[in-house]
Amino acid sequence: MQAVRAAVEPILEKHKVRIVLAGHDHVYERLKPQNGVLYFVSGAGAEVRRGDLQTNSPFYQIGNDKELSFMLFSVKPDAVRYWAINSQGAFIDSGMIE
Repeated sequence: MQAVRAAVEPILEKHKVRIVLAGHDHVYERLKPQNGVLYFVSGAGAEVRRGDLQTNSPFYQIGNDKELSFMLFSVKPDAVRYWAINSQGAFIDSGMIE
C-alpha cells in the first residue's frame, strides 16, 4: 500500500487533483486530506462488509460499515459539495470543497 501511495501521490499533487474516488471496499469512508487531496471510498451500494473500517489509521476521518450507502456530488466551477446517503435517505456525511 505504501509503495502505491508513494508512486501515485506525486502525480496527484503535480496535476492539482483535489478529490479521489474509490469504490472497491464495501464501506463508506472519507480519509483526512493528504497533501491537499481528499480521498473517498464509496462501495457500500449493494453490500456492506461489517467491521472492515480501519479506524485506527492516522488517515481515517469518518466512515460507515453498518449500512448501505451511496454518494451524491454537486460540481460547480468554484466548489464541490458531497453527500453520503444511507438506504433510508439520511445523510451519514456531507461537506464542501472550495
